[in-house]
Amino acid sequence: MSGRCPLSIIADQDDVIQQAIIQVFPGTHHRFSWWQIKAKECEHLSSMHSSFKFEYEKCINQSQTTDEFDAAWNSLLCRYGLKDNTWLKAMYEKRQSWVPLYLRATFFAGIPLNGNIESFFGTRVNAQTPLMEFVPRYEKGLERRREEELKENFNCSILNAYLQTKEPVEEQCRRLYTLNIFRIFQKELLQSYSYLGFKIYEEVDIIRYLVRKCGNGDDDKSTVTISASNHNVGCSCQMFEFEGVLCRHVLRVFQILDIKEIPPRYILRRWRKNAEYGVPSYSESGGSPQELNASMVWSLREEAWKYIEAGATSLEKHKLAYEIMHEGRLKLGCPPR
Repeated sequence: MSGRCPLSIIADQDDVIQQAIIQVFPGTHHRFSWWQIKAKECEHLSSMHSSFKFEYEKCINQSQTTDEFDAAWNSLLCRYGLKDNTWLKAMYEKRQSWVPLYLRATFFAGIPLNGNIESFFGTRVNAQTPLMEFVPRYEKGLERRREEELKENFNCSILNAYLQTKEPVEEQCRRLYTLNIFRIFQKELLQSYSYLGFKIYEEVDIIRYLVRKCGNGDDDKSTVTISASNHNVGCSCQMFEFEGVLCRHVLRVFQILDIKEIPPRYILRRWRKNAEYGVPSYSESGGSPQELNASMVWSLREEAWKYIEAGATSLEKHKLAYEIMHEGRLKLGCPPR
C-alpha cells in the first residue's frame, strides 16, 4: 500500500479490534460486520413486537439524512420505552460504523451493506480453528484468488463486452474497464434511460438536477450537482463514493448536457484493465515525489516477486529468467556485477 492506510475496513464490533484499527490505521473507516450486527439484534431485540422490528428496520435502512435518522430513532425509543436500553445506546454511539446512511460516502468497493462477505477461506474460520488447519486454508484461499485474477486478466485480453448503446461513454468504458466493472457500469447506463432529469437550481457555474425514475412517483429520485466548467459531479445516492462507478443519475445528467466522455477522475485506476501495470503519472497520483517513488518501488517489487516465483520452478526457467534479467539490466544501463 506504499505506506498508506486503507480507506475502509470491515471487521467485527470488538473493543480490541476497534482500538487496534484506530492505532494502526488512523483515519480508516471501520465498518461492522453485518452478520454480527444481525446476531446481536437477535440477542438483544428478540423479545420485541414485530411492529417494533418493522419500524426499526425502516429507520436503519430507509433514512436519507442524519436529521431523519435521529428523528426516527428517538421516536422509536420513546414509543417502545427503550430510552434506557444499554445496547441500543451503544449502537447509536457507533452509528457511523453500521448504519447505511453513514457508510455511503466511504469507499467500500461496492461490498453490500446488508449481506455477508464471501469468505476468503471458502469456509468459516474462528478463534477455535487450529493454526495447523488455518495456514493451509489461507494458502488455498490465496491460490484461488490468484487464479481468479489470472482468469479475469485473460478474459479482459481476449474478450470484448457487447455494446448495447451507441453512447461514446459506453465505448470509452469498455476500452478501459475490466469486464466485471464494465458490466456494472453498463447496467447503470441502460437504467439511466428510464430516468428523467429536471433542472432545479443554477447559479454561475453550479447546476443542480432532480433525477427520478419515470412513472415511479417520489420513490426513486436523487439530486445531481455538476459544475458546468470542469464537470465535477456529485449525486445524493453516493454510488461513486461507495462503489467507485458512476450511477445512473449522473449518467442521465451527462446525456442531458451532451457530455460524450466520462472525466478521467471518475474512472478509478483500480478498476482499469491495466491497473497492475506501471505507475500513474505524477499529475494523476496527486501525491508527493516521495509517494510516487514509493509507489514505483512497490510496483517493481511486486512484479519482480512474480518473476522470481516463476523462474524458480525449474532449472530451465531459472536459466531463461536469468538471461532476461541480464539483458534487461544492460538496457537500463546497470553495470554488470
